[in-house]
Amino acid sequence: MQSRAAAAALLLVPLRLVLAAAQLVAQPGDLRFTPAEPHVGQRVAVTYLASDALKNRDRLVLRARYRSIHSNAYSNPPVSDGMVTVLVTSLARDRGGIFAGSFTLPDSVIYAVFVVEDSSGMAIDTHGGQLWELLTYEADGRPSFDALEQRVNDLMGRNWEEGFATARRMVALYPTLVRGWTQLFFFQGWLVGSDKTDSILGLHRRKFAEFERRFADTVPPTRDDVVGMTWYADRLANDGRAHGDSVAAEHWLARVTREAPANSFALRIHAYRAYRRARSEPRVALAELDSLWQLGLRGDSASCSLGGFSARLDVPRWGFRAARVAGDTTAMLRWVERIVLGGRYAKRRYATLALDIPPLRPTAMDWLRQELRLLDEHRVEYRWLGETVAEQRARDAREARSVLGSLGKALAVAGSKHAALDTLALAAAAGWDPQLFRTIATARLAVGDTAGALEMLAWVIADPRSSPALADSIAPMANGLLGPATWEGKIAAARATLAARVLAEAIEAPLKGAVRLSDAAGHEQDLSTIARGRVTFVFFWASDCQPAMQELPAADSVATILARQGIAVVSVTQDAPSPALSTLIGQKRLVTPVLYDLRKDVARAFDQWGTPAYFVLDAQGRLRFRSSSDPLAVLVQARALAARPATRP
Repeated sequence: MQSRAAAAALLLVPLRLVLAAAQLVAQPGDLRFTPAEPHVGQRVAVTYLASDALKNRDRLVLRARYRSIHSNAYSNPPVSDGMVTVLVTSLARDRGGIFAGSFTLPDSVIYAVFVVEDSSGMAIDTHGGQLWELLTYEADGRPSFDALEQRVNDLMGRNWEEGFATARRMVALYPTLVRGWTQLFFFQGWLVGSDKTDSILGLHRRKFAEFERRFADTVPPTRDDVVGMTWYADRLANDGRAHGDSVAAEHWLARVTREAPANSFALRIHAYRAYRRARSEPRVALAELDSLWQLGLRGDSASCSLGGFSARLDVPRWGFRAARVAGDTTAMLRWVERIVLGGRYAKRRYATLALDIPPLRPTAMDWLRQELRLLDEHRVEYRWLGETVAEQRARDAREARSVLGSLGKALAVAGSKHAALDTLALAAAAGWDPQLFRTIATARLAVGDTAGALEMLAWVIADPRSSPALADSIAPMANGLLGPATWEGKIAAARATLAARVLAEAIEAPLKGAVRLSDAAGHEQDLSTIARGRVTFVFFWASDCQPAMQELPAADSVATILARQGIAVVSVTQDAPSPALSTLIGQKRLVTPVLYDLRKDVARAFDQWGTPAYFVLDAQGRLRFRSSSDPLAVLVQARALAARPATRP
């Protein structure tokens, strides 16, 4: 019987013939790995049939995000601080037009996602936004449990539904591993409707009890099992609120403390409890937190499977808060220096927080200056997977403006008036960020620059997300200093500035084919027919995606506002028509008629894999803005496009 590797090698020839044949017609890029089910540390061959955007290159680049058992949930900062991308290998085109290369999967890597791009980093194939993936496999042919777990972590926030499906696969393939059931519990609690809460809790109480009996009677738990049971018991105690759940939670916490003392989940619970004592026993609490920090430095690979908890982040957070409650600035500095070991974004976040603490301000300002230097370098390892070089530079510029705003505010508080004004001018030089404008206005007032502060406040008021109450609160001061006519003129000028600045950061991409949508009766219509040459807002959602459900009322409200202004609005669901969905639409009191993506055209045309997703098209039907969060931002984007229509291609 042939080995898997030998069988995979035999498949290379017919695969190349298939790819060469596919090249005769316009097909999307096709990336394949051999073996497709590698073991850790194995050599992997790569073949790639290029997409139209990449087919004329002689050499391409394969880039990846590698994951080990230590990797946290989510894919991009600031949530996944410390996650970087790597250049895996180059792909050379052969005489048949197929690109090929190979690489060795690092021993620590159990899961990876990939993109293919040109050498400039300006043309990228992301596999329709899904990314190509590679999981490591066990000798018995199953994807490894750790690889599935890291797939869940990578999908977190990127595609909740597919993450949920992976959790279900984990318990199907590894029914005796506690950690799989904890992942399933997490997703069921997050994605399944509240009407099923009792049945979900009942299922997991029974499963938890089954594990307890098994460990007591037949199989002693491994350290991983102890960690999983601790997490399981804690969630049941907090979510179930049933008699006995808290007793079980304390039992397993005591056990994990004995058997896996450096486990991050246990450290996190103990750190929180120490923080709670900081007000009454500050010295005792801080001493205990210091001990937990030292313990956490030993690390514990078993901990990383549970929500990405990391002792490098979780214990210091509680330590910093405890030091702040105790009023111990020396301890605050010690803890914030530990926090910043967690990554650049942790450093930036806590530097901004430390600016308000005078003894910490000089150190915090130095950290922000370090961040500005890094942002100016546009390092390739910090370019997100699927992000072009131009997109990275634009994101770095946005982040730099935010850092400059914080630094300018600190300089103003420190009394460095000229340095503050220069720094704030740089922060306000481009982009559109009302929160940043408020920060700049506050800082300008602190150094006596009232005219500059009012300029920023006019920009804040011009933003359609700002409330009328804010404008009313600022008007008396502005009218008194400038006069009503001048103040209204500044707001009008700010609206023009808004359109110019927002459009400066827009993308310009044609849709990949027609988008055919159906109503509940099955009648089909094309998106272009609905748009009728207008700026168009498309919001894409699914009923089993909790984030999409949470934002759906806001998205529908935005659509209602935009529709009154003559902008086309389209509400599209991944779901098929059903009585249950009709009930949901009624319960949500949605105003915008719901259409159905039965052909999956939205996913293909927009390169969109998960929900929620928000798209804004210009009058020519080109995609100009896309986002997976904050539907309110669409108010700004759509109005900017409507105010200054894009030119024809």
